[in-house]
Amino acid sequence: MARDVVLKPNDQWPGNVGPNRAITVIWSDRSMSGSLPTDMCNNLPKLGVLYLSQNQRSRQIPSNLSKCRVLQGLSFSFNGFKGSIPREISNLTMLKDLYFGGNNLKGEMPLEMGNLRRLEVMSLRSSSITGSIPSSIFKNSSLRIVDLRNNSMSGNLPTDMCNNLLKLGVLYLSQNPRSGQIPSNLSKCRVLQSLSLSFNGFKGSIPREIDN
Repeated sequence: MARDVVLKPNDQWPGNVGPNRAITVIWSDRSMSGSLPTDMCNNLPKLGVLYLSQNQRSRQIPSNLSKCRVLQGLSFSFNGFKGSIPREISNLTMLKDLYFGGNNLKGEMPLEMGNLRRLEVMSLRSSSITGSIPSSIFKNSSLRIVDLRNNSMSGNLPTDMCNNLLKLGVLYLSQNPRSGQIPSNLSKCRVLQSLSLSFNGFKGSIPREIDN
């Protein structure tokens, strides 16, 4: 049986990985530059973890990522990616950890991101994202950490936002031009340990229910 391939900083990509070997790639903080191949996942059906954060990337996040069907961990944080988050990312149904923070992305979060039902960690902080949070995100009962701070996201938070977020422990939504009131429904996020809603445009009073 072929052994799994684990690539860490300072490792070189092997000449022939083979289609039936599980792959973990952790190439972070290597000052790597250039664009990712548009067909990067055509021959990586076993790629389970891809961490390419803190490099000097450019251009767009390849929509071809959707062909890495067993991907569970994905980090493109603090690169120079531009453009929008590809809608095709919703095909990564095994994805648990998603880190896209610290990029120069444009546009809104794709509505299809709500289809990532196994997603536990979603970090898109400081990425210039606009628009509102798709309501389908708040129906994902697997989410433990949501970090969307320091973007340009607007709109009201759903009044029933915590009905399905039974595992949510961290919620960072600070430094966005939000409006409306702080939902009293936050009290239903019973395992919430860290909450930041600072530097928004919230109005009204702090809900009494928050003491729950």
